[in-house]
Amino acid sequence: MKTYPIVEQDQLYPFAFEIERAQLRTAALVRILKDIPGITHVDLKNRRATSSDIRISFHFSHQLYVIWEPKLSTGRYRIGPVHAHNGIADVAMVEQAFKDYRTPFQRAVRAKLEAFGLPFKRGSKT
Repeated sequence: MKTYPIVEQDQLYPFAFEIERAQLRTAALVRILKDIPGITHVDLKNRRATSSDIRISFHFSHQLYVIWEPKLSTGRYRIGPVHAHNGIADVAMVEQAFKDYRTPFQRAVRAKLEAFGLPFKRGSKT
């Protein structure tokens, strides 16, 4: 999956990133997060109970992070810390898990291509 890193000017690494909203349901987001070492307290927010843009909250590197959908949506979810200026952590490990994720459709297409002996181009992460 393609990600869009967000880097502060004075930082060398991203503190947050965005992903295309259309590619993932919230249940898949939760599954991805729960498989990442160091992530705890994954909490799916009830969309009907609140007008908040926050879809999921979790703890990473001793900080509270959220996955939220901005009101003026660009069609993306933003994944990052609630308080970005409390000792920003490098989210590269979290971002990599999302980069490596393949939807069930993508996995099925790859399996069919490989079954027919067709080469699968690695690195074509979208």
